[in-house]
Amino acid sequence: MKSSKSLSLVLGVALLLNFGHVISAEGMNTSLTDGVSAPLTQLTTEEGKTFGVGEPKVKNESAKSIKLNKTMKQNEVEQSISFIPSADDTSIEIPFEFTNGEYLELNKDNEPALNLEGVNIEKSATGIAGNIYNKDGRSIGVFSATLIGDEEGESLLADTTGDILKLQANANNINAPIEIQIRATSTYYSTYFSSFQWINRGGPYPLSLSLTHTNYIYEARTTPEEEARMFDSWDKLYAVHSSSTNWSNTQGMKDQYMCHVQFAESKNPWNLEPARPDVGFWNTVTAACNPEH
Repeated sequence: MKSSKSLSLVLGVALLLNFGHVISAEGMNTSLTDGVSAPLTQLTTEEGKTFGVGEPKVKNESAKSIKLNKTMKQNEVEQSISFIPSADDTSIEIPFEFTNGEYLELNKDNEPALNLEGVNIEKSATGIAGNIYNKDGRSIGVFSATLIGDEEGESLLADTTGDILKLQANANNINAPIEIQIRATSTYYSTYFSSFQWINRGGPYPLSLSLTHTNYIYEARTTPEEEARMFDSWDKLYAVHSSSTNWSNTQGMKDQYMCHVQFAESKNPWNLEPARPDVGFWNTVTAACNPEH
């Protein structure tokens, strides 16, 4: 029979392998506060390149009882950080490591909420999201941060500076722990589409790109994350199909696609016709995603 000390060690290793890790800031994880950072988690893109995602650093020393839970899936890292916020707003930084010209960008339709020490911060109630772009401006992945809980006065703000995602948790002097879930994912064409084919449907617009889609977009936790996945999936679609001789009318195809994503979730497959007129997004929506004139 193993000694109790040996048995505890074995159980501890098993927990780390199966459930990620939960480490107090007062323990061995030096990346949770200012200091030496832990090794970055490497994610592989569809292009075969890699980028790193670091563990969050809490910038306010007065924040208490900081704990981190980290889990890995294929091409995805999710980190859940919980803490009792300080009397002031608590700032958190998540470092990324890019070596091929990649960059972070928050959702373009977020409005600036405030200016903190000369930095524009983006507005969100409980969640933010954005895209990871390659040097050519094509989305290769998605990042998000979600504030868990419904305490009155909680809000989450974000900004990207260089390779760093900056979060600011406003907790209105709450003395109970709050939790922020942070996720970074390297996405593929197959993340969004299980199959496709160019088909002839007859009628005035016979040629159609028929896409069998997954439910990945709709499994997002917040509206900003769903929007980031929508933009990401379009870039995947365009990268794969725009070189086809069947492809034309890029803006019209994009409007048809965005319309299907937002208003035809239950329809599968989605059919996009390049010969349909480019009438703008809202006219495409009023035409039930199938504009005719």
